[in-house]
Amino acid sequence: LDQLCVGQEAEVMSIRSQALSCNLLTALGLLPGTRVSVERLAPLGDPISLIFGGQRISVRRQDAADVVIR
Repeated sequence: LDQLCVGQEAEVMSIRSQALSCNLLTALGLLPGTRVSVERLAPLGDPISLIFGGQRISVRRQDAADVVIR
């Protein structure tokens, strides 16, 4: 997920980490099959603002790297 550019959309395949931050993403609804798009990047590229399931959230690039997409 960390490789998407602003405006690109993808489908979540899996989340590779069991870290607390990744568990929070899952609790927010970022599950396999969810369509997610990148709304914007912070000026230095971290965090990443995402839109999925009717909500907007910001995630650290490190956490986004654990989300496998297609």
